[in-house]
Formats: sequence, structure tokens, C-alpha cells
Amino acid sequence: DGQFTPALNNKIVFSRILASYGCTVPEYYCLIRDGEMFQIGDRYRMRSPSDVAEACLSGGEFIVKPYTGGGGLRVTALSARDGKLLMNWKERSKDEVTAFLAQLSDGVVSQFIHQHEYASRIFPHSTNTIRILTMWDYELGEPFVPFAGHRFGRVASVPVDNCSQGGISCPIDVPTGVLGVARAGRTDREMSAHETHPDTGEQITGLEIPHWEFTIRKLVEICRQMAYIPYVGWDVVITQDGFAVTEGNSCPDLGHQAFGPLLEDPRVHAFYEKFHAL
Repeated sequence: DGQFTPALNNKIVFSRILASYGCTVPEYYCLIRDGEMFQIGDRYRMRSPSDVAEACLSGGEFIVKPYTGGGGLRVTALSARDGKLLMNWKERSKDEVTAFLAQLSDGVVSQFIHQHEYASRIFPHSTNTIRILTMWDYELGEPFVPFAGHRFGRVASVPVDNCSQGGISCPIDVPTGVLGVARAGRTDREMSAHETHPDTGEQITGLEIPHWEFTIRKLVEICRQMAYIPYVGWDVVITQDGFAVTEGNSCPDLGHQAFGPLLEDPRVHAFYEKFHAL
């Protein structure tokens, strides 16, 4: 992605680019840098850790995460229930919440995106995202989707769904949006397979994702309009009425090749050759 890599890696900047193309993205309310807080927009007053805690107690639900980087590291859900503050759905005092926010060196406070009912049913304690990989077919002058996979959190990974944090993932049949067999527990010899979620028992394999055709069509339209960013690993949340993009990745983990080698697709081979990755 060349000179646009920093824009893609910065969650606030990339969200602004996507919003200009009509894509649904989380709102960002506050930037935290070396303990100093910078309010973004006027929806919430967030000029101090105490302001964030008060916004939660007033009904706000937020995600706090680094404004660059990925892998599900240092992600925290903030909310309140019955007048009690919650961090990752566990009760915490106001002092604990404000101390957590005050020690952050790089972070953003963003909107909590509510996922579709099917994803909450499978595992309710994380936002269960879809990774969609897009590349360009330079011969045809069109973007394409060589892979899509669904991640689901587990008890060990709360509040995130990343496999590196203990979650599981399964391939998605791109033309139909149907889920395959989930994998987890990578070792030197095997990856355990699951047709149902290992913690909740809910069916995964064979489920057809809602709004799938619309999601792929819209993402491809956006890719056409921003051809200057030809390689993106999209993190997508399916919502009740569509989808939202939580972030993009300029160097997405290719661990999903456990479900099938990318280079079996000649378009992928040609793309990586063009950029001297092979």
C-alpha cells in the first residue's frame, strides 16, 4: 500500500477515509496520548478519565484500544449496569476505571458496535468479527476477495475474538456466505476442529451469514474507489441492518491459509508477484 500504509494503520484516519465512501464505521470520541486526553467531536465530553467514566454511567458503551496496531492486544470494553461500571463485563470501581485510562500512552475511545443476533448467540462476550481480504486483479482492473473468515471469541479471549488471544476461526465460502468448520488450538501436529462453539454449543458450520451479498458488494465498491490502497485485511462486524468496518490491516496475518493455500488462486499469485513478494 506504499505511502498510504500509515493512513491504513491509523484507526482514526482510516475511518475518515472509509466514511467518505459511505461506509459505516465506529465513531471515535477521544484520543489518549501519554495520559493526555483529546476530545473528538461533540457527542460526549471526554477531556479526562473521569469524563469517560461518567459517560459510561450515563448509558454509553465504548471500546478502548490502541490507535495503531492490531492482534486484539490491549482492547477493553467499558460500560455500566445498574449504576456499576464494567470493564470487560466485570464490575470495577470508578477509581479503577480512571486509573486504567490515565496510564494509557496511546489509545482511542470509540463506539461499541452491536453485532447481529447470530454472532451474539454463538458467543456473546466478544464482538465476533469477519476478516475479509481484498486484492487487485491488475489484468482486469478489478478488486477481488480471495478469502474471508469468521472469528469467534472464547472464554479465554474475552473481550476480543482474535485467535492469537484464544479465539477460534472458520472459513467462509465467499460466493454463499456459509461458514465452514472452525479451528482452534494450533500445535505442531494439529488444529482442533469444531462444528459447534466449544463454550456455548451453538452451531457454527453450515450457518449462512446475514447481509453477506450486500457486505461483499459494498466492500468491492469501496475498493474500486480507493484503488490507491490495493491490499486490505478488513475487520467487519455484521449488524442487524448491515455491517460496519472496525478497522483495516495493511499487513494481515495469513494464518488463515490453514483453510487453504492462497497461492492456489492465480490472481493471488499474480498480485504478490507484482509487488515482489514472491
